[in-house]
Amino acid sequence: MISHTGLNSRLGQNEFMSKMMKPRLISKEQARIVADNGGVIGVWTHLADSPTEFADNIKAMVDVVGVDHVCIGTDTKLTPAYRSPNDQGQRPENGKKEDGKQVGFENKQNGQPKKENDKKNQKGPQDTNHSWEVQKDGFYYTVVEALLNAGFKEEEIAKIGGGNYCRIFDAATKK
Repeated sequence: MISHTGLNSRLGQNEFMSKMMKPRLISKEQARIVADNGGVIGVWTHLADSPTEFADNIKAMVDVVGVDHVCIGTDTKLTPAYRSPNDQGQRPENGKKEDGKQVGFENKQNGQPKKENDKKNQKGPQDTNHSWEVQKDGFYYTVVEALLNAGFKEEEIAKIGGGNYCRIFDAATKK
């Protein structure tokens, strides 16, 4: 699996990003090697200035290796974070969990406890990373819409959107 890449023939319009990303990109020949060995290539968002451009980059990779070897490759949160209804986000006063271990930094900001009224620390739809200015909904929903508009069928989007990754993850983790 190559998780964060794209074709080195699709550099986008942003010269700075193109220069920075070029070492991470692969040729069509390298993409075929991955696919010929059953692998999956995650197309990265970094060279797309819009959901349409991202869908075009995915389509370009699919045209080279086929839909069974392409997935979304991103650091972007695909959907809002799940919070259990039982999770109140509370930590013990003494800074230690029930097992006596120190509470991690994950509940602190700049060494201080997170403020409950700080919007960027609240959980929910606002946690979804917006990659593009035109994006109104969560990343995953926006990408699915762009892929539909690019002519992909629902079953192809299911593969690109997670099915291909799950297939190779299952194969790699079977005992």
